[in-house]
Amino acid sequence: MSSEAEETARQRSAVSDHRKKLLQHKELEARVRAGSLQRKALISSLSFFYFVF
Repeated sequence: MSSEAEETARQRSAVSDHRKKLLQHKELEARVRAGSLQRKALISSLSFFYFVF
C-alpha cells in the first residue's frame, strides 16, 4: 500500500511540475509574441517615416 501511495504522490508531483512548465511556456510565448508585434509596428512606422521624408 505504501508504495502505491508513493507512486500516486510521485505522479501528482510530476503532473504539477508539468503544468507549471506549460504555464511558464505560455507566458514566455505571449511575451515573445508581444515583442514581435511591437517590432513589426516599429518597422512599419519607420518605413512610413522614411517614405514621407
